[in-house]
Amino acid sequence: NFFKSLNLMIASLVITVGPLIFSPAPVHAAPDFGSSGAAEPDDSVQIYLMTVGIGDQIYARFGHTMIRVVDPKKGQDAVYNWGMFDFADPAFAWKFFKGVLLYRVGVQGYERTIEHYKDYEMRPLWQERLNLTAAQKRILLERISWNMRPENVRYPYQYFTNNCATKPRDYLDEAVGGAIKAKYDGEPSGKSWRWYVREYLNDNPVVGLGLEVLMNSDVDRKI
Repeated sequence: NFFKSLNLMIASLVITVGPLIFSPAPVHAAPDFGSSGAAEPDDSVQIYLMTVGIGDQIYARFGHTMIRVVDPKKGQDAVYNWGMFDFADPAFAWKFFKGVLLYRVGVQGYERTIEHYKDYEMRPLWQERLNLTAAQKRILLERISWNMRPENVRYPYQYFTNNCATKPRDYLDEAVGGAIKAKYDGEPSGKSWRWYVREYLNDNPVVGLGLEVLMNSDVDRKI
């Protein structure tokens, strides 16, 4: 299918440059921002949606999304990133070519995150503080804490429907009781997956041509 073909198309690029691009953060237990049964997070706990703009390299053409959690009282400032994958896996290349992409969530400090994306990759970065209630913060933090458990840290990555942008979206939607999906799920964008691929990758004629050949009608459905 298209997704396995797309994996095949860019696998050599990712395997070649990936170790230099996606320096994975250590996977470990999430900072203690709150857990089931604990008191509601107070107003000092701040939640940010972090958006990284597109870059010049092919791997950065679709941007990136993360969630930042700050607890000033505990001196904790962590960024959760669902775009990590493990090159240490000896079967990584074979799995990639088969289209079996296992990504994972990682957590790293805020300063290191800024250094990597803004200072090293020279990409624009926006932060938006989310106006969540204490109860909504608790739901989100519990979900992130669940995701950071060793048995839950990995997930089957999918370029368009299960990735570093959809994970934060779905967790935030859960925290606000489905309000995001209720507002936008039935609102047509007027664009298809193919439009986004052409818009952001066609400045590379080789990749653009390859994707035109590999993409089928599945990616012409309006989003």
